Amino acid sequence: MVFASFISGCVQPEEIEGKEKVTDEEIEEFENPDRDAYGTGIFLIDENRNVMEKPIKEAFVLLPGMPGDFAFRVNEMLEIENVRKFKEFTEDLDKSYYKQPEFLPTFESAGLPYWQNPRLEIWGVMGWGIFPADQHLSVSRGREVVTHFYIHSAWGIETFQGVRLYPFFPEQNYNSSGNLYNEQNAEATSKYFEVEVSPENFLLEPTYSIISENWIYRVDVKIGVSGDAEAGTYVLGFNGTSPSPELNERWGSKYERYFVSGGVSDLGRPRARINITVE
Repeated sequence: MVFASFISGCVQPEEIEGKEKVTDEEIEEFENPDRDAYGTGIFLIDENRNVMEKPIKEAFVLLPGMPGDFAFRVNEMLEIENVRKFKEFTEDLDKSYYKQPEFLPTFESAGLPYWQNPRLEIWGVMGWGIFPADQHLSVSRGREVVTHFYIHSAWGIETFQGVRLYPFFPEQNYNSSGNLYNEQNAEATSKYFEVEVSPENFLLEPTYSIISENWIYRVDVKIGVSGDAEAGTYVLGFNGTSPSPELNERWGSKYERYFVSGGVSDLGRPRARINITVE
């Protein structure tokens, strides 16, 4: 999606400092999750919502094998001093990393309970999120910067959700404490930026009882800044709506009552924000 029509060929890529190399000894300090320790849980076995008890690790049978340095890489990503360098610390992580449920910090507190103490009277119909919800980037005028994030089904979802992401510039932005930290004119701000999102349309698959491989996707974002942009901090937001009509029809026909389009309604803030400091 393009917000502005200035010539992208005049926008030069912004170089970003990479992360330091690590040793095998540093990697071995972190042990991968012991999924046997998750114990047993409740699994649905048919459309009538009959259940049986099985080891929770069986919920992950459709996922790629976990890399040996998974725990180290996730810990490295979440260290507070690296949060503002999210792109650098996740750039080379392939599907075998980010498709593991433990990739998201909320899995043990919010994901595991769906097997350990399920509320089977509730059907997990819709819910999705973006990780991380906030990023911070710096870029010079006349340059471009690239980053990425991950769109995923919420925990306990039993349906296939069709979602199309779209970028926009929210006029008011509040922090986690509810305090206003940024105001911007959406129309004026959009003229300074050219934004490309790839891909835009997603079929988010179930996370219960078995986690589907396509419960999460990587989304790449390229942001070009015009040469006449004013220095300052801008906020680029992302929300979701229904996928393209063609995909909506295709997925609806295939999954029928197990398909929902567009997901949860507005949450009062963007699903994700990229805070852009233009220098």
